[in-house]
Amino acid sequence: MVNRATGIVDDNSEALDVGNPELTRDDEIRTIKRRPPKRVNKAKERKKSLNYGEENTTNRGKTVAARSLGIGCNQNTCKRRCKDKVSQDQRLVIVKAY
Repeated sequence: MVNRATGIVDDNSEALDVGNPELTRDDEIRTIKRRPPKRVNKAKERKKSLNYGEENTTNRGKTVAARSLGIGCNQNTCKRRCKDKVSQDQRLVIVKAY
């Protein structure tokens, strides 16, 4: 007999099912089936590329450009004097690291 919880075959019995003598141990052996490869979730891929700042496409097929560096503050109107404190090269390094 086969213990259904553990899948262990008892060697003492020739037929597994008492009501069906044609069923032998070879018929009851279970095989491990391969799992199909995981599908790529398009929404997760879009979210990942959006978070990384990479170019991606929307649900409707529009292409969204990669994240880019803006022009920054106007030196005359900015109270914090950002352009004096942080150079353009430093800003570029910070954006790439983010």
